Amino acid sequence: MQRIDTIAKKIGVSLLGLFFAISCSAQDVQLKLLDAVSLTPVEGVNIYAKDQVGSKGGLRSAKNGLAIVSNYKFPITLSISRIGYEKDTIILTQDNLQWKNYGYYKTVLLKSRSAYLKKTVITGNLKPVLGSNSIYKVNTISEADIAKLAAVNLTDVLQFELNQFVSNDNILGASSNIGGIGAQNIKILLNGVPLNGSEAGFIDLNQINLSNVKRIETVQGPMSVMYGSNALGGVINIITKEAKKKTEIGVRTYLDNLMRTNTTLDLGWKNKKQNVKLSVGRNFYQGWSPDDSLSRWLLWKPKVQYNADFAYRYNLKKGKLSLYSFFLDEKIENKGVPSISPFSAFAFDEYYLTNRFRNTINFDYQLSPTEYFKSQNTVSTYKRKKNRFYKDLVSLESRLTDDIDDHDTSIFHQYHFRGAINSSRFKKLDLIVGYELNHETSRSSKIADRSQDMTELGFFSSANYELGKLSIMPSVRLNMHSVFKRNISYGLHFKYSPTDQLHFRASYAQGYRTPNIKELYLEFIDNNHRILGNENLLQEEGVHAELSGEKKWTIENKRDFIFEGNVSYNNLRDKISLQTISTAQNELQYFNIDEFTNLISLVRLKYNTSSIQGSVGYSRTAILKSTGLPSNSFSEFLASASYLIPTVDTRINMFYRYTANQPIYFVDGSFAMSSPLHIANASLTKSFAKKLRIQLGVKNVFNVQNNQLNVVGGSTANPSPHGGEGSTSLLLPRTVFTEILIKL
Repeated sequence: MQRIDTIAKKIGVSLLGLFFAISCSAQDVQLKLLDAVSLTPVEGVNIYAKDQVGSKGGLRSAKNGLAIVSNYKFPITLSISRIGYEKDTIILTQDNLQWKNYGYYKTVLLKSRSAYLKKTVITGNLKPVLGSNSIYKVNTISEADIAKLAAVNLTDVLQFELNQFVSNDNILGASSNIGGIGAQNIKILLNGVPLNGSEAGFIDLNQINLSNVKRIETVQGPMSVMYGSNALGGVINIITKEAKKKTEIGVRTYLDNLMRTNTTLDLGWKNKKQNVKLSVGRNFYQGWSPDDSLSRWLLWKPKVQYNADFAYRYNLKKGKLSLYSFFLDEKIENKGVPSISPFSAFAFDEYYLTNRFRNTINFDYQLSPTEYFKSQNTVSTYKRKKNRFYKDLVSLESRLTDDIDDHDTSIFHQYHFRGAINSSRFKKLDLIVGYELNHETSRSSKIADRSQDMTELGFFSSANYELGKLSIMPSVRLNMHSVFKRNISYGLHFKYSPTDQLHFRASYAQGYRTPNIKELYLEFIDNNHRILGNENLLQEEGVHAELSGEKKWTIENKRDFIFEGNVSYNNLRDKISLQTISTAQNELQYFNIDEFTNLISLVRLKYNTSSIQGSVGYSRTAILKSTGLPSNSFSEFLASASYLIPTVDTRINMFYRYTANQPIYFVDGSFAMSSPLHIANASLTKSFAKKLRIQLGVKNVFNVQNNQLNVVGGSTANPSPHGGEGSTSLLLPRTVFTEILIKL
């Protein structure tokens, strides 16, 4: 027995010695280096290795993100660095490594250092990709960018974006055009799903609250292949937030000297399986007019909004199931000018009530290692109600007027279903095949027969082929419609990246826009308008060609720069516009009368250092041809800077934009030329322990209010009756504001 114990001890000592020898001997470790956000392989990562006995050396990761650390003894210290990523130091031991394929293995996630170099985008893609990897030229406006502007709604953001010109109708709301391409050709998406319920062809930008927005992505040029009708000019995709911490509470308040008072409450919760986010808010504005008198009529109408966002996500083993709900309730008051006589005093007041309610269920699933499925299923309701009251200014009693044309309730229901499969099964080929079904119903006293329906079904596909440093993506969409004949849209996109810091893109795309229900069947009659639809309208068609280049570089591993250059050409045919058919009765009708061609060139420099971020940009738009509008050109200049004072943790934010005279389009289809415009915002932001942020600032520093218009010869240019005469109400006067954000 004693002999057996002795033998066992010897065997144990031998095994221990063998284990120690293996531990001390040289080992190989396979590293997989991935971007922490997109989880894509990172090539060219510099790795410096050193072990306990003094062996040292360097290596770099390959294109697939792999690097082999060979002939080192544990523990091994690795110093990791790459342009655009944070430096990192990790220690490899047997305890923190995996054993995979008969060898040691470790995945290393690299965190982006530059806000510019590593932004991810989803517009035009099924899954997030790095902006530099997207074949589309996507401009990203981050949550930090929105915060620096103290932006309340989408109008506040687009005012400081190149080639986005925002105009305002004080009843119908704000809209933006791109180089003269109207808002009806710019598709606004909320988490990739189109918003319905347009007035005069556009979605009111003031109804899109930004308190729960993570980022905004914009693409200029036709995106009809991916997103169908109304995307001839481009798309604006608004992506909302999810909870970032296990539990979170946030309160945001905004107040200015014009008594705009906005309050938002955010609640969030998450665990490994679920993510819940709720945001509710109230926006109030008492109205304003340049006239200091006590007149009831105000140029900028009093408005109150209540909004809510709810998001829920459940993580499946190979995918996720999520719900997103959005609600808006808005009331606009348009109080009339008093009519006073010795016998009576009265006025006519109008109230506009808008409700938006939308529910989207998303289902994402990894079908196989190479196939990924994503679907979005949405039901939306848009309701707008207008009532006119006779207001007795003596007794203060009010009643609905008797004229039936003074009142209207319009209800639009939208059923939108979209799905696609992304396959990487084939070598060097990324394939997308999808469908999109959109059914819309309308109920309104101002629509022919009081009820109209419209259905659109599209099948789309794109194939992104990588040939070394060159990517080629042809795309096509077959579109079928319940009213119009089927059509085909197509696009061809190229991206050439000789290095990670240099990218060239080229694209040619054809798009379309289907006339909406109002353009086909509207019978709108009031004191100012007689607007008639036209059931014989044709679809608009357009082509877009674009060349762009992007160069990135870093100086001393501290200062990041991006230089962009872009030239794009747009041609729209059978453009739909209103045409006067009776001057005496101010009667207009929609016709396919316009052809529009423009050429846009742009240069921009973005910079990002440890203390300052910003950009400088210049663009010039030439309108080469437009029915009823003489050829002309105009330029824009944009500059922004945000400087952090580290010693006091305070940030100085400044934004400036100059826009030369350009055409302004009105609701009734007429236009005039604006005067040159200078706008600027400035603010100070102070943070306290990442729990409290206070921002003080001034919007519209130069106090530009109504932009004077110059009537173009031959035009019927008259300002919208919803605005002021001889001018368009682009901006509120100089405003001093305070914004407070509390995070718990």
